[in-house]
Amino acid sequence: MLIKVTNHCAAGCSHCMEDSTVAGKHMPIESFERALSFSLDIEALARQATGLPTSILLSGGECSGHPAF
Repeated sequence: MLIKVTNHCAAGCSHCMEDSTVAGKHMPIESFERALSFSLDIEALARQATGLPTSILLSGGECSGHPAF
C-alpha cells in the first residue's frame, strides 16, 4: 500500500515523479490515520489470503518534512 504523506519538498529534483515542490501541501494527520488504518486492515487480509509479507510505503514529497512525521 502506498500512502502519499506530503507533496512538499525543497530538493527540486528534476527526476521527481511526484512533482513535489516547496509549495506542496501536507496530508492532514486525520487523513493519514484513516489511510494507515485502512492499509493495515487490507494488508492483514492479503497476508491471511496469500501468506506473503506485506508492506506500507510512504511517499509523496520528502516525508520527513511533514510537521507530524
